[in-house]
Amino acid sequence: MLDAFTSKELLSNIPVQIESICTHEDKLFVGTKQGTLLVYKFEEDKIDLSLTLKGFAKRSINQLALVTVLDLNQLICLSEGVLTVHNTQQQTIQLPGEQLSKARGAAIFAIHQSRAIDEQPSGQMAVAVKRKIILYHWLKKGLPQVVKEITLYDVPKAMVFHGESYSDQLYIGLKGKYCQLQLSSENVKELLCTGKQLEATMLWVDKNTVAICKDEWSILLGEDGKPCQDEYKSNIKWCDCPTGLLQCKPYIGAVIGKGLEIKTKQLVEPIQVIELPKVRFVAQDKRIFVASTTHLWELKLNDLVYQVKIIIKIKTTLYSM
Repeated sequence: MLDAFTSKELLSNIPVQIESICTHEDKLFVGTKQGTLLVYKFEEDKIDLSLTLKGFAKRSINQLALVTVLDLNQLICLSEGVLTVHNTQQQTIQLPGEQLSKARGAAIFAIHQSRAIDEQPSGQMAVAVKRKIILYHWLKKGLPQVVKEITLYDVPKAMVFHGESYSDQLYIGLKGKYCQLQLSSENVKELLCTGKQLEATMLWVDKNTVAICKDEWSILLGEDGKPCQDEYKSNIKWCDCPTGLLQCKPYIGAVIGKGLEIKTKQLVEPIQVIELPKVRFVAQDKRIFVASTTHLWELKLNDLVYQVKIIIKIKTTLYSM
């Protein structure tokens, strides 16, 4: 196997329970079960706890995301059905945040950010409230505005936007199945079942491709919702059912029972298996972080030129067999 990544433990046995993470540039935001928000800052290989906000949320912080379009720097926080927006300008975080009342009772949200083109929104957010999808847009500075509400026939469990600029497609994981929602027409197209693992796992891979997981497979779908026919985008089989996905080109990784499995979209055999106990969360921007409820690791990509040579050698050996 090839050592594509090196894992470095950053935090261990911390006194609070990690429930969510997100990262942007040199900062990592950690949401906890106790409602405390931890903000870490990175300088080269050094990590410092720059801010601790006890009581940031009344209950567990289930999901975090940072919106950076229009130079907003807004931290979106979901805590037990309450969705709040916090400005993070000038090294501070607004408390209390602005609550989005329409999204009360939210279970999950998904965010898509891009440069504005022809008056299209720079940022989009889909919020799942029971069977309803509430679509928000950022068209200018300030809070996101509700533009549409769409009712589905089941409760969304996972969501990911599809598209590089403005996105008109939302891939949704329902109980036991995946579907594709066209936001403009509100048309719903059923895709595949999730298989023996009822929880949906998805990843936006590139401008034309979304990966969805069924059993031990990640199936790459194009804009039409059909499996890709490109030989360089074949389906990927993992050694266990993925509960999360990450991408760092040319690699794609899956969170599995023993830690992380790393592959490329072209090779059948694993490139690397990184044993990390009870990994649940993934966050990536300029850096890649994975976490359990008590530990945090950073994944560092090793020398890419050397790795490409090894991958070519592996592919040549496989094709000659």
